[in-house]
Amino acid sequence: MIEIFLLVLGSLVRGLQPSWLSRFGRRLGLVIIAICVLIFVLLAFKAYVTSGLSEKLFVSFLVIAISLEAAAVPTALPALVTITAAHRD
Repeated sequence: MIEIFLLVLGSLVRGLQPSWLSRFGRRLGLVIIAICVLIFVLLAFKAYVTSGLSEKLFVSFLVIAISLEAAAVPTALPALVTITAAHRD
């Protein structure tokens, strides 16, 4: 975690625009949320069509979507830092 902080700090010191980092991070977060919502909707729709959507299945699919989102955020963070460090105006 300290390495990531130092990379971001070094990138900002080199003259990168923090607003670009903020916009990119926001977009990346929205894409991750959209993918997880899409997975949840597809799982729920498939269960509804095939065998009926019970409360237990609904909660299970919700836990799956939240788990995917929680796993995607730390995975996307190094990509965000790497792309930001490579970005030059």
